[in-house]
Amino acid sequence: MKIKTLAAVFTLLAAPAFAEDLVFTLINNSSQPLSNLYVSLPEAADWGDDILGVDVLAVGETGTVTIADGSDVCSYDLQFVMENEATMEGTANLCETNTFTLTD
Repeated sequence: MKIKTLAAVFTLLAAPAFAEDLVFTLINNSSQPLSNLYVSLPEAADWGDDILGVDVLAVGETGTVTIADGSDVCSYDLQFVMENEATMEGTANLCETNTFTLTD
């Protein structure tokens, strides 16, 4: 079961977008490299697979993230696991953004 333990500070730059596959740019402006990114629908009991697509997204790096689950929803729960094993979680409407900035 997902447990929200630490809220992340997210900066979202609004831009209308809606498609079967949700694609956004992830910017790691946190103080730690990002090692895993998990997403799920808010009502889901478990996190999905790691969708980061790279081994590590270093501090200051940018990457493209695609959620290709075929769902027609916009809001997703996001779990970021940093290289030091710290976890940040939050919910975002990914249809309304094309850039997602992770900060701590």
